[in-house]
Amino acid sequence: MDNLEDTEELLNESIDNYSLLNKNQKKLLKALVKISINGEVAVSVKDLSHLINVSSATVLKALLALEKNDIINNITRRGIIFTGCSINKQKINTIVLHHKTNKSFLNKK
Repeated sequence: MDNLEDTEELLNESIDNYSLLNKNQKKLLKALVKISINGEVAVSVKDLSHLINVSSATVLKALLALEKNDIINNITRRGIIFTGCSINKQKINTIVLHHKTNKSFLNKK
């Protein structure tokens, strides 16, 4: 990758084409990656809801799915309120690798 925009474009394309996530989970994952600092995210469900334009309930369901798929971990809470998480960089790299492999395979056909 020559620059950050190429990397971000590849990452977004990889997430968009990751078939194990639904539309809202993909939107949430892209937002989490974008606002993360060194893979760490500090944000409220309310802020995420506004950021990706879905309900707080949808954000919570998407967070649970991302956690279940080991894409995010180290969930932090203040009481029962979500306040952040860590992004599993290894899992993100795997998603990108799957995308590159699939794209390469399809281009050979």
